[in-house]
Amino acid sequence: MEAQRFPAIPAIKDAALAACDAIDGVQDSVIENPRRCNFDPAALLCSGADDLACLTSPQVEAVKKIFASGSPSGQLLVTTAVYDDPVAGATVLHLPVPLDGPGVHIHDNWRTMGMRATGSNDITIEGVFVPDHSVGVRRPKGKWHEFFDVHSAVVWPLVMSVYVGVAEAARLLALSQAAKRRDDPIVQGLVGEMDTHLAGAQVALREMVALGSDYDYQPRLERSNKVFVYKTIVARSALCAVERALEVCGGASFFRSAGIERILRDIQGVRFHPWQERKQYVFSGRVALGLEPV
Repeated sequence: MEAQRFPAIPAIKDAALAACDAIDGVQDSVIENPRRCNFDPAALLCSGADDLACLTSPQVEAVKKIFASGSPSGQLLVTTAVYDDPVAGATVLHLPVPLDGPGVHIHDNWRTMGMRATGSNDITIEGVFVPDHSVGVRRPKGKWHEFFDVHSAVVWPLVMSVYVGVAEAARLLALSQAAKRRDDPIVQGLVGEMDTHLAGAQVALREMVALGSDYDYQPRLERSNKVFVYKTIVARSALCAVERALEVCGGASFFRSAGIERILRDIQGVRFHPWQERKQYVFSGRVALGLEPV
């Protein structure tokens, strides 16, 4: 399979500049802060015959997919593309792309509020050839697939363990800051609340790990659903634990030398991994009601 070569790249550039160049108050053909740019490539979707000034549906999807973690040190980008299969219809392809290969460009634009240690960047892929035998999974677009039941119990305990570790680090900093105020009953209550939330995150994480059964399990929707339920519990509990740690530290938390403000920023990333909390509620509700999960 050969990925789309994007002959419409000049049109994409011009449309993005038209939408976002002036955000910083200066029209200089430079988008100073891409994260503030709300340009939607779907605005360039072809309404008739393909030409160099518009994008096909697969191209629109590809233009949007330019974010990856671990890109500075990784060797392989595993991503997806939508293929309009003439028989099966819209099909999602899971495929690998070498990060050091021709047509792959890693942008130095990771300017974020938190989680900078993830080594994330935007990545542009243009004119990259992926042979058919390298496509690992083919699945219908917009439908639940057994691939997710294999994936969920392996990946999400690993991801959420990072955030539990962040919350545990916040606890240690908070206890250090509170040492001189340990006789204050308000501080005592905050520490107890912090530890209770942290314990909830740790217990839910252990349940997630147990569902992985040391990689010896049968992929089932019910197992995936439990993983996502525990994932939400970990996220909410870790967020609350860090917020209480901030209160324990008091005014000292505003100083970067204390370290807690960095942790407060880093923990926010837990909100945005799929399924996000509200989507997980709908997902789990549909499973419980015997409906298709998505």
